[in-house]
Amino acid sequence: MATESKMKDAQDHSQSNQARISRRTLLAALGGLVITGGVVGGFLYYPKPLIYTGHSDRVNALAWSPDGKKIASVSDDGTMQVWNAFTGERIFTYRNPVRDSIYEENSATLDVVAWSPDGRLIAVGSQEDTAVRIVNAGTGRDAFLCHATSYLRAVAWSPNGKYIAAGEVVDDNHQGHEVEVFDAADGRLIFAYKGHSIDVQAVAWSPDSTRVVSGSGDETTQAWDATTGANVVVYHHVFVPSKYDPRGEYDEPWCVAWSPDGKYIASGYFNTGSVQIWNASTGKLLLNFQGSEEPIFTVDWSPDGKLIVSAGAGFVPKVWDAMTGRVIYTYEGHTYPDGYYTVRSAKWSPDGKFIASASADKTVQVWQLP
Repeated sequence: MATESKMKDAQDHSQSNQARISRRTLLAALGGLVITGGVVGGFLYYPKPLIYTGHSDRVNALAWSPDGKKIASVSDDGTMQVWNAFTGERIFTYRNPVRDSIYEENSATLDVVAWSPDGRLIAVGSQEDTAVRIVNAGTGRDAFLCHATSYLRAVAWSPNGKYIAAGEVVDDNHQGHEVEVFDAADGRLIFAYKGHSIDVQAVAWSPDSTRVVSGSGDETTQAWDATTGANVVVYHHVFVPSKYDPRGEYDEPWCVAWSPDGKYIASGYFNTGSVQIWNASTGKLLLNFQGSEEPIFTVDWSPDGKLIVSAGAGFVPKVWDAMTGRVIYTYEGHTYPDGYYTVRSAKWSPDGKFIASASADKTVQVWQLP
């Protein structure tokens, strides 16, 4: 990644040079990905996406398998579905047990998902449940539970495979347990981080698995040692006036991502639609990307650390230069029957060649840059 000064100097270019393609070109029937592009009859064409339509309700999150061949997606329909990322073939469906046990109207959703680095297990959870459910990625059966102290908002598996971090709701009954770190082998609680004062919306691990970054409704993003809570770096975001908060007095991070080299953290915000990149060691702001005025729900670095994909409510996924904020590509493949864009999750494939995005249109779409 380039110097911090270069990143700050280029903030004004975030809306320029956007590469757009028509929705009709991108909407493809179920099938494999076409991974070549070119010129036919004088018209430029781009690779078609694979559109997975297995869910019956909004898709809330997704995770790539470590080998990049499969995707696990979770939905308001109460299922996690694991499927082939390049054919759309469903491998198995896991149904939230809470949905059938305590909810008379089958309203319990699945909201968070993370794949273990060795590919054997998947962590899945619900905002209506206090258990992180560890599922066998080969059979779709429960392996064990991590018993959290409150309802889940986020889950992340450490890159070394040893730990699982869960961001949780904080209320009168669950004060002081905003993030819990579990042993990924047996679900045993290792450490509870108490640095926030209200719900934690997002968690992510440093590449070396020693630190966690957490974003909270208390308006802070905090990075800390994963098993001790020491060496806390608190990032206080830049306040930006927005249509939801014209005076620019309040905003909260709803997604976080650590750069592959471990030096930087990206935080996406609810009120302003901004993504702010900051130094993970000092908390210094490096770049403020203003991609929309609507909430940001997802942000992810490309494996080489050069690009970022972000999306949310009110705008389609955008891929932009992590150094300058210049928009490289805007993906317009999702449809929105109510006229309101909502992409809940967008993640790079492990090899950096594809992006998968999950939406309120009940689909997950796998696509690549032209």
